Amino acid sequence: LCRYFDFQKKPITFNNLASSPLQGNVKERVFSLMMFYWTMPISDVRMRVVQALGNFFIRYPAMINRCSEMISYCLSADSSTAIKLQILKNFSELLKEEENQLIAEEELNNNFEESDDDQDSDMVDRTENKMLLEHADSGVSSIIMQTYINQILSNLIHKEFEVRNQALATVSIVLRQGLVHPVQCITYIIATTTDPQLELKSHQLVKFVYEKWPDLLHNRLLEGLTQSYKLFQQIMEPRPPLPEKLTSGSISK
Repeated sequence: LCRYFDFQKKPITFNNLASSPLQGNVKERVFSLMMFYWTMPISDVRMRVVQALGNFFIRYPAMINRCSEMISYCLSADSSTAIKLQILKNFSELLKEEENQLIAEEELNNNFEESDDDQDSDMVDRTENKMLLEHADSGVSSIIMQTYINQILSNLIHKEFEVRNQALATVSIVLRQGLVHPVQCITYIIATTTDPQLELKSHQLVKFVYEKWPDLLHNRLLEGLTQSYKLFQQIMEPRPPLPEKLTSGSISK
């Protein structure tokens, strides 16, 4: 509900919670409740919390800064594959939603410019003010991505294909929007071109990077091959143990 409805427009009162410090602040109440359930050592509950926070952060992106420890854990090797996959989906949806908002604002501004000169200026001002209030938190995506980009990139060499695929989708959006410098990503992108399951998507991303920053690929090629070796260490099936070396005694028998 917090994703699609702005509960902050009109304060809500609770007769039986008059002394609560969160009186009328639905955003704070919902966030505190979700973080409480995150402390429970139950994997299904934690998974639901991560899903809920993904919708919550789309409405209030700046709130991500208040649970940085939790997000770092979700992206780390200590978390489960399901949670890691969900937090990467959250990032992708957040970036896509902000991109859609910027496109909508640009179209609205173009409509204003093409309108008649005698248009009611008060209506335009009210609409612009509403846009500013609704998207006051937009623009924090760059800071957020710069904070977690290294952990996101590390999941490009994860053992599970679903995680690698979602991490690549997130990195693609980040580079397309120019939220981080590509030099941070290029070695991992080169590595993913050797991934049999991500080869096509990776080559498309490499083509995009090469068209904009051709020198980066040449300068980081060796490091990319090193990351590729680490990738195959993760995804290749372990070899069966070699048979014990036959001794001279066993041969004679």
